[in-house]
Amino acid sequence: MGECVGPDRRSTKLWPPPLDDVRHGGLAKREALAFNKKDIRVVPMAERSMKMKTKVLLAVVALSYAPLGVAGNKAEYPTEKVAEFVIEKLDVTSLPSAFRPKKEKGKKTFADYGFTAQRVDENEAIIEAAGGVKRLAIKVLDQKSSGIYVCVAEPVENGGWAKTQSVLVLKRNDSSALLKGRESFREFVACPVIGGSDSTTDAYGD
Repeated sequence: MGECVGPDRRSTKLWPPPLDDVRHGGLAKREALAFNKKDIRVVPMAERSMKMKTKVLLAVVALSYAPLGVAGNKAEYPTEKVAEFVIEKLDVTSLPSAFRPKKEKGKKTFADYGFTAQRVDENEAIIEAAGGVKRLAIKVLDQKSSGIYVCVAEPVENGGWAKTQSVLVLKRNDSSALLKGRESFREFVACPVIGGSDSTTDAYGD
């Protein structure tokens, strides 16, 4: 080995440098230099690992908010003035044939068909078609997140037993849609079925 005189000619070092200096000192200096320069990627594997962790974290956050998004799109049902809500939002063309009026193009609700409310309470309503040709009594039996259970009957004038009476479950797909009614297999003491089921409509098993 020989001496190497630096540019200032005041210090000398052995040349070539010892192997340990190359392996340790030289590598340390290069890493330190690289860390001091922001535009140099020192540890690409660590950077990729950090990006992957960030993506996983974002995915977890997105999934945690997903139920809230779904809930926002679910149909909501009121807890007050339910009978009034039913007669305003019910698609009467979805009712069993014993209760629905003759279908007319462009008409869906009781109001469209000229029905008016004769009496509306918190959970009960009586509506009547123009000229009194048809009269329906609607009573709210139960309410769940899956729908509203109602007793729909065609009462007689003298207050006796209804001509026809059924338990229906009313549902809608979202908060802007109309309620669709189907006969339910669920039984209520307050609404014994009278007149049989409507074979032209599907019944819900709930």
